[in-house]
Amino acid sequence: MSKLTDKAADYFHGEQGYNCAQAVLKALHDVYPDIDDDDIAELKAYGGGRAPHGICGALFAAQTYFADKPEITAAVKKEFLHIVGAMKCREIRHANKVSCRNCVAAAVAAVEKLELKKE
Repeated sequence: MSKLTDKAADYFHGEQGYNCAQAVLKALHDVYPDIDDDDIAELKAYGGGRAPHGICGALFAAQTYFADKPEITAAVKKEFLHIVGAMKCREIRHANKVSCRNCVAAAVAAVEKLELKKE
């Protein structure tokens, strides 16, 4: 794990009580300072399997930031699927192989991997 993925995992249900979606966006704020507290607060409604179509909130948050760049959202989804094995919260929980905290780290890791490819 990188420092950023560790930070994201710590934000999940940490001191501020962030859900999975909020924890991802809060960690990404370190890399993308245009993410503000209002953006993070808006994602409160999308944790715990409440993102559209039951998608994992962590994945949803990572994709939300890049919503205007479909090639990046597709690559984030592909990498997240590679790491976690599913993209819907219910499927991930049912498989009981990856914790929510690790999904948060995986979503951030997926973004980090893309950023490394850009350099």
